[in-house]
Formats: sequence, C-alpha cells, structure tokens
Amino acid sequence: MKKLLFILICVFALITVAKATSYKIAETDVTVDLDSDWLVFTRDNIKDNADLKKYNITEEYMQGVFKNNNAYLDAVKFVDDSSKVIEMFIRLTDNNKAVNLSNYSDKEVKELAEEFGKEYNVENASVYKNNYKWVVLEHMDNGKYLEEYITIVNGKNYNLSFQNYREYTEEEKTYLKGIIDKAVFDVEKSYRSFKEKNNQNAISKILVNALKYGIIGAVVGAITAFIKKKQNKEENKNE
Repeated sequence: MKKLLFILICVFALITVAKATSYKIAETDVTVDLDSDWLVFTRDNIKDNADLKKYNITEEYMQGVFKNNNAYLDAVKFVDDSSKVIEMFIRLTDNNKAVNLSNYSDKEVKELAEEFGKEYNVENASVYKNNYKWVVLEHMDNGKYLEEYITIVNGKNYNLSFQNYREYTEEEKTYLKGIIDKAVFDVEKSYRSFKEKNNQNAISKILVNALKYGIIGAVVGAITAFIKKKQNKEENKNE
C-alpha cells in the first residue's frame, strides 16, 4: 500500500511539474504553451504586473522592449538558479511578398534556409517541419546563443526565438523544440493553400529580403534589465 501511495505521489508530482498554460498572444495569430515556471510578459499583461514589480522592472521599460523589437511576448525561464536563464521572444513584421511559408515546397524552404545562412553567416541554418515549416537559425549574436524558429503565416513574418548566455545542452534544445511543436497558428482559410507566383529561382532571395528586417538577432529584453539591476545592487553592496 505504501509503495502504491509513493508511486501515485510521484506521478502527481510529474503532472504538476509538466502543467502548462496556453497563451493566445494578442495582436497575433499564434498560441503557445509554456510551463508554469516561465515568467511571461505580453503587450496586454504588463500593466500592474506583479512579476515586473518583483524584479523591479518598469512597465515603461517593457513597452519599449515590445515596440523597439516588434515583439509581442518576452518570457523568462530560470534554469538551475537565477544566474542561468533562457529568454523567449515572439516577434513579427508584415510580409508583402508571401502569405504562408508552409505553402512552399520543401526544396524552396531549404533554399530559403541556405540563403539565410549566407546572409547571417550562420553554419547551422536548417529546416524544421511539424504542422508548419520553419527556418531554424542556431548562432550567436551580441554574446548570446540563439535558437530562432522563423516562419510566415497569414502574410506575417514570425520569429519564435530563444536566447541564452551559454551554450544550450541537447536536452534544452529538445525542450525548446517541444514548445515550437505545441505552437498553434490560426491560419486564415483563404490562405491555407494560396501560393504567390514568383520566379522559383529567385524565391529564396525574395523571401529572405522580406523576412530579415526587424525580427532577426538578439534582443535586449526583461532579463537584461533584471541582470543589470542585480549587478548594480551587488556593486553597491561591495562599495
């Protein structure tokens, strides 16, 4: 009986840890699931936000993060302790060249990934497919390790990116890919199979130019403000 009770307690603990919350991101067509240990900031939840107050980050600062980076989500996960963090962003811009990346062939999306690799000098530029097609960029920018998942949905460029101050473990990469796998887009019915008529030899260059502005690379977000405040506090303590 005691053994059965112990097993039930362990199962319940696993279920509790794995519990996630769905976030329908305002002003976008995407919903993401994040575990309860993420601090999640969006354009519509930062007013009187208790977590912002806890970490002494102002609403005005976060408004600037969202506006200056075309961002709609800034989420923070502390790993092991507060010195190790992963920060996730959802960023988007309008795309007047394409509607849905998933409407393109695997070959065309692969060419797009290769074009991105050349544009940003990224060796690890690849394609990832789940319910959607993504260009994945694994690289460093401004001292941060980036895992960027880029797609086009409903005529908008989406970048669901993760950044970190240290290299990702394979377990962490798998965990982040799991977040991407659970992302759901509300694809407009008229766009589900629509594909623009372009010269196929030029499609990768056209899309790379449409995608690259405003949503690629590292972001100075909430965790940067937290780390700076923490460093200033420690420096003042040592004086």
